[in-house]
Amino acid sequence: MRLYIIGNGFDIRHNLPTGYKHFKSYVQKNDRDLFNAIESYLPVGDLWNELESALGDIDYEQVLDENSMFLVSPGSDEWTDASNHDFQYEVEQTTELLSERLKEKFADWIKSIDLTPALKPSEFIPPIPTESLYFTFNYTNTLQQIYHIKDINIKHIHGNCLYDDFLELGHAFTPAGPINKGAGPDQDIRIAEAYSYIDRYFGATFKPVNEIISDENDYFLSLRDVNEVHVYGHSLSEVDGEYFKKISQSILPDAKWLVALYSNEKKCGNLENYGIDARNIKSILYENI
Repeated sequence: MRLYIIGNGFDIRHNLPTGYKHFKSYVQKNDRDLFNAIESYLPVGDLWNELESALGDIDYEQVLDENSMFLVSPGSDEWTDASNHDFQYEVEQTTELLSERLKEKFADWIKSIDLTPALKPSEFIPPIPTESLYFTFNYTNTLQQIYHIKDINIKHIHGNCLYDDFLELGHAFTPAGPINKGAGPDQDIRIAEAYSYIDRYFGATFKPVNEIISDENDYFLSLRDVNEVHVYGHSLSEVDGEYFKKISQSILPDAKWLVALYSNEKKCGNLENYGIDARNIKSILYENI
């Protein structure tokens, strides 16, 4: 039995605008407040290629500093009742913008993508057999709509734009210690509350990979007869490493792995790093599959 692991490069090879640079253009056109917040506080890179990991690297100190003007001292001539809440309110608005609203816009963008160009890909696509199994990191329905693969043969591990309101998007950052290092009875309650919104942000943007894997235990058990795995369009990056480990542990131990490559492509990671025997791994250009 063969399992195909599908990454975003698969959709891109089908001429679909599913790269983070395309999401950047979408947000820039449709939500300037969100666009400015991402550009200001997240180290996403010029093309936003680092969006998911950047969610875990938010410059929260800058968020706090830029809103410190609202920390009016009690007894000041500028003090009003609103001064009790203005600072933490502004921090909350920014963190919600970069969590809930970002995810909403991401889902809207995915749902807006036209799959028609995938009917005539400009580059070679290996045969996509309908009877095989598919484990996809993509949110689109390219496999169903273009290749008529049945839903029962596809696992959309991070959600499907047709059926799921919530799509998994997030970082893998776990703070080594408390974000609020000045917590205590002497800390301004407004600052403490602002930090609580930062903590909430990290929780809202965290991708719970281990929880996802646990919830999908029955699915991974169903892979026990897989003896061949093809990887198309995935960078092998560490962010998805736990999935590769789990798949490797779930299939036959001597299963063969084939990794498709573009010409001159270098992957971000290696299957060997995820517990897969190098003797069972073969890399090959798409055109030679």
